[in-house]
Amino acid sequence: MYLIGNGFDLNLGLKSSYNDFYGFYKIQESDSYPVKNFKDNISNNIDKWSDLELALGEYTKEINSLDELDDIHENIVEELAEYLTLAQKQFTKEKISSINNEKFIEDLFHPEKFLLVRDAISLRKFFGGKDRRHNFYSIVNFNYTHTAEHILGLNNISNRNSNLKIEKKEDVGLHRLDSIFHVHGTIDSDMVIGVDNAEQIINKELSNNIDATNHLIKRDCNLVMRHGIESDCEKLISEADLICIFGSSIGETDQLWWDLIAEQLKERNCRLIVFEYLPSINKRRSQLLERRRRALLKKFIAPEELEAVSKHVYFSFNSEMFFLN
Repeated sequence: MYLIGNGFDLNLGLKSSYNDFYGFYKIQESDSYPVKNFKDNISNNIDKWSDLELALGEYTKEINSLDELDDIHENIVEELAEYLTLAQKQFTKEKISSINNEKFIEDLFHPEKFLLVRDAISLRKFFGGKDRRHNFYSIVNFNYTHTAEHILGLNNISNRNSNLKIEKKEDVGLHRLDSIFHVHGTIDSDMVIGVDNAEQIINKELSNNIDATNHLIKRDCNLVMRHGIESDCEKLISEADLICIFGSSIGETDQLWWDLIAEQLKERNCRLIVFEYLPSINKRRSQLLERRRRALLKKFIAPEELEAVSKHVYFSFNSEMFFLN
């Protein structure tokens, strides 16, 4: 199964980073005084807002009431949805025809192609003890856009796309993509913008207010929406032989998911591949990548567990995974 973040859309050419959005956001008019202050804070401290969700939790110390939070949260959700809708329309109008959807499926079904030799051998050895006649794949999409669905040519798009049965038969067995779930909703519905836990909400009055946490804590927000997608995604992670993370910074506001993956790596026999874009890499001194591997592992694995778990985690830096143009 795959967990796909915004790096996937950026890789396709969408200007979907928070910094791209802020240029659009700051010129949108609002009559709300709290929203105007919020926008001014972003404009005056743009570097601090590189992660909107984490910075939003920090900014709550400037919010004086639940009503102010409601105004700000509604505004950011609606404007971000509008911006990403425009970006997605531009993608489908100008770029979708040049996208190699066959490569998308091929890459999806064969992530081991992008591993270094020793890691690829280790992963093949792991799968050598399993029945590979039927291989099932799922995508847990952290993005609000439907770019993956458009690439696959799906007609009926929703936040829960199941029973897809997109198949490819090979000599060694059948590969089938079964589902795409948007765990944080989409530009159409159930958008979740917030933090991982109450400690990331600096305003303690709001962090203890259930109406505020239903906005701001992602898990709480998903639960009150009652769609059950987060439960489906948790189940997929708990059953997957191979988990792949692509296009994600493995940030603090999604710590729930990284902790769940770490738990699986500790408690059962599964594997993880982390795909990361690292443009500053010095190819002549690739041994330095080991430092980056350890730094990434420490984001979700306790130091005392690193040695035992790290042998089940592979990294692929600057690969051509999902390079589809």
